[in-house]
Amino acid sequence: MDDRSAQLFDALRDETLALYVRWKPYRSLYTGAPPDIDLLNTSGATLFAVLQAVIFDDLVLRLCKLTEPVGTSYENLSIHRLRAALEAHDPEFVAHQLEKRLANLDVHCRPLRTVRNKRIAHVDLQHALRVKTDPVAGLTRGGIERVVRMLDSILNLVEERYRHTHTYYDAILVPLSADGERLTEILRRGQ
Repeated sequence: MDDRSAQLFDALRDETLALYVRWKPYRSLYTGAPPDIDLLNTSGATLFAVLQAVIFDDLVLRLCKLTEPVGTSYENLSIHRLRAALEAHDPEFVAHQLEKRLANLDVHCRPLRTVRNKRIAHVDLQHALRVKTDPVAGLTRGGIERVVRMLDSILNLVEERYRHTHTYYDAILVPLSADGERLTEILRRGQ
């Protein structure tokens, strides 16, 4: 891997690890057993509902940024910028290994971009004024999980090709004091 591609890869890996630092507590807090969800609701329903929305929106924004197409007037860090850098030095790998995966990632990112553009980054005027009655498509945890997994799979494909290593993004260690499971345990004890 050339120096530019290596720099882009390292920055994307760091950003993806930061994404997982948010994703893991989100999953542990909001996809747990019904008694744990009830515990959050009785402990501070509004606070935990706001926290859920903020983390979810942050995840959507981060995924959109990391998968942004290259063609904008800004030079953004994106998996597509890495693709372009790799293509200059290894077009066969890009054509045979990356292109199809990136195209599939883009398809799964479309709903995220719609939500980002119409609800998170901007308030779509047509929807706000109720001129348009068709709702902005909702996102699910499963849809986010799919995009997160696709992104880390693509990064691992690149890493395995050029560095002969693999990053276990989902195994990132979040300190127990910052983990959603720890919070749930503390709330359960205080009940």
